[in-house]
Amino acid sequence: MTAIESAVSFSEQPPTTGMTVETDWAGLWIGPRDWVEAFGAPEPGIPHNDAPEQVWELLLTIMTDKYEGDVSATTIRTSLHENEELRAALEKAWILVEAADLVADLWSVPAYLRTCAPSLSEDYITTLQRPNPKGWTVSDLPLLDAARRRLGDPNLSLRRRRRTAAAAAECKQMDRVVDELLQLDDDEGMIGQLRQEGIRHALADDMVLIDDESLDNGHAALAGPFAHIVVDEARELTDAE
Repeated sequence: MTAIESAVSFSEQPPTTGMTVETDWAGLWIGPRDWVEAFGAPEPGIPHNDAPEQVWELLLTIMTDKYEGDVSATTIRTSLHENEELRAALEKAWILVEAADLVADLWSVPAYLRTCAPSLSEDYITTLQRPNPKGWTVSDLPLLDAARRRLGDPNLSLRRRRRTAAAAAECKQMDRVVDELLQLDDDEGMIGQLRQEGIRHALADDMVLIDDESLDNGHAALAGPFAHIVVDEARELTDAE
């Protein structure tokens, strides 16, 4: 295991204690084994910062399956999805990390570097420490690139959650509007068409329901400040460069 992989693993630690998550119908227990199972959800090769939603979805499934009452599984899952305590527990255990911060910690916390790279001698660990851990050198670039590939975008999960929440709120609002319209007189039968699920969703804001992939690969990829870089020779630059 590389130093980067070891460093990332510290941000993927399933809770070792259980907790009861309250819903309007029952308290559902999630234990250490449930957390371990949920943390095994991410597909091989998925970047660390992209993985929390896969963990979250399996976690909701595990907990929904524990419910034995009369309320529908969809209702229980929705309630769990909106539970801030459960979400906070996941965020505390699966921590989103910036590549630059991870590498900087290696150069500023000797014990951290020692744990992540146990083969290094004490003298070498001391040599690698620096007053300004983000005072990057050319030698840092391969590590920064490796960290970026392993971690991914720390804001991706947050953006997706915001879009999902916005879409859900938009659909709820539209449902209320449609329900009110259905109470009106409808001699021509036009309003009755609003009972169709597809039409209800089509009425929701298109910008809120925009496809994840198109936004992540399009607008998000072009977000942020820009500058011109002058290179004194023709060659490809890595992400860190």
